[in-house]
Amino acid sequence: MGRVRTDPAGPSDRGAAPEDVRLPSTDPELPFSHCLELNAVAHDRAGGPELSMTWSWPAGLFGEEEVRALAGLWSEALAALTAYALASPTPDAHGLRPSDLSLVDLLQDEIDELEAEWDM
Repeated sequence: MGRVRTDPAGPSDRGAAPEDVRLPSTDPELPFSHCLELNAVAHDRAGGPELSMTWSWPAGLFGEEEVRALAGLWSEALAALTAYALASPTPDAHGLRPSDLSLVDLLQDEIDELEAEWDM
C-alpha cells in the first residue's frame, strides 16, 4: 500500500506527475504468489484522500463476481472503520490498546492512566 499526493494544484514532496502514479505492471507469464492479490494506493486529492485498489487473481480460481463481492465487503469494512474514526470527538480519543503493546502486559485502565499522566 502506498500514499502519494496527486493534487495538481499543490506541490508534491515526491515529485511525481499525477499521470505517473501507477502500480508497476507485472509479467503476465509469471505465476501468482498468492491466490488473491490486492494493491492499494491512497491519493491525496484536493477533496481529501482517495483510495485506489487493484485486485488480481489467477484465472479459474475465482470468478469476477466473487472478487467483486469480496471487494465490496472489504470497501464496506473500510468505510465503517473510517466512520468510526471520524466520529471521535477528539483526534486522540482512540489511544493505545493492550494489543498495541505486545512487549508489556498492561490492562486498558493502566494504559489510560499512563496516557493521562504523560499527556499522550
